[in-house]
Amino acid sequence: MSIEDYFATGPAREQPIFEAVMEHFATVGPVHVEPVSVGIFLKRSRSFAQLRPMTRWVALSFSLPRTVSHRLMSRRPIPHAGRYHHVVNLAGPEDVDDDIRTWLTEAYLDTPAGECRTRRPARLGSMTRLDAARVGAWRDMQSVTAALERAIDAELRAEWDLSLGWFDVLAALQRSGGAARPSELADQLRLVRSSLSRRLDRLEEDGWVVRRGGTGVDHRSVVVELTRRGRALWREMNVTYRRAVQRHFASWLDDAEIVALRVITAQVAPEL
Repeated sequence: MSIEDYFATGPAREQPIFEAVMEHFATVGPVHVEPVSVGIFLKRSRSFAQLRPMTRWVALSFSLPRTVSHRLMSRRPIPHAGRYHHVVNLAGPEDVDDDIRTWLTEAYLDTPAGECRTRRPARLGSMTRLDAARVGAWRDMQSVTAALERAIDAELRAEWDLSLGWFDVLAALQRSGGAARPSELADQLRLVRSSLSRRLDRLEEDGWVVRRGGTGVDHRSVVVELTRRGRALWREMNVTYRRAVQRHFASWLDDAEIVALRVITAQVAPEL
C-alpha cells in the first residue's frame, strides 16, 4: 500500500498530523514509512514510532528508556524489556509540540540505523531449545486462560444471560469513548474481523450498538457506537465482570506478580 492509497480512504485529520511529524524528522534523519491497514509504522532498522487513527484522534506511540508525561497521554506508560511504551492522542498537527518532537527524536536516535527488516522475535538468534518445560508452560497458560474465561463467562451468563464475548465488545467501545471503527475494536480484542462482525451483528440486532457511516467499499469510515441502552448494560454488567475477575484471577496475585505477568505477556506477543 502506498502512502497516497492509505490517505485516500482515511479521515481528513490523519494526513496533516502525519505531515507535521515528518516535517520534524526532515531535520533529524531518514525515516522509512510503512503504511498498513491499521496505521503507519515509522522505521529505521525497526519500528520506533506508530501512528494509528482512532475515532476522535490519531494515536502516536513510541518507546523510551524512561517515562515521560504529557497532557495528551490518556494512560500511563507500559514497561517492557527495560523500556516504556507511550501513547499520545493527537487531535491535529498543532498538538505535535516541542516535547513530543524531543521524544520522537530520542526514540529515533535510540533505534539503530540500518536496513528495515521484517519483524521477528527479538531473541530468535539465541532461542533456547523447545523442551518439555517450555511446552508445558505454554499448555498451562493456554488451559488456565481458557478456564478463567469459562468461569467469568459463566457468571455473566448466569446473571445477564449474555456471554463474555459480548461484554468484551461493549467494554472495548466504552474504553474508546463510546465509539470506534471495527478495525480498532478487532485490534483491541485481538479478534479476526469475521468473528467481530458476527458479534456486532448480534449486538446491533438487540439494540446495544449501532453502526454508522460507510458506503460502498469504504469500510474505514464505518463507526460502531454504543447506544444509550448499550451504555447502561455495560455499567450493570461491569459490576458482575469485575467481581468475577477479582474472585477467579486478581485475588490470587500480589502487585509484583501482576507487574511480572504484564511484562511476560508483552514480551511474548508485543505485536499481536
